[in-house]
Amino acid sequence: MTDKNQTIATEASHEEWQRLLQIVRLSKSYHIKRTAWFDFLVKLLNALTIFAAMGVVYTVVESSKIISIVFGIAIALFSTICLVFNCSDMAKLHTDLKRKFADLEKNMVKCAHQTRQVFNEFEAEKISIDAEEPYGSITLDMICHNELVQSQGYGQFYNIGNE
Repeated sequence: MTDKNQTIATEASHEEWQRLLQIVRLSKSYHIKRTAWFDFLVKLLNALTIFAAMGVVYTVVESSKIISIVFGIAIALFSTICLVFNCSDMAKLHTDLKRKFADLEKNMVKCAHQTRQVFNEFEAEKISIDAEEPYGSITLDMICHNELVQSQGYGQFYNIGNE
């Protein structure tokens, strides 16, 4: 085998490398948005629960049974939503996944020797991180893709909705 053919066989192509790097960046962006959503949801539900609890206290003092019951039901509803959708744990999971994709991106950018073996190791690490992901939102995935394409100045936009 000639030196040129051997080099081609051992180096990952620039296009493959850029494709994987873009997918890693897309995944990182996706998990940043999911973390923000679940953090917002936890804070909103906690705030509503506190508000409803204050309402219960006030209505007990004022001897208003019906309003106390309504506020009590609201507290139960907000707590149930947080419990059923596991909002706090989901926020933590997406934070952890974002960090893993950020570390992978950093290691890929720092890599000086883009050999086939190194490329395969990075791709295997990406697949390993993907295995930890919960079911995702396709629309959010498209939004993240479009933001990444716009920030990099190249690529095809996804059409979302009736645009």
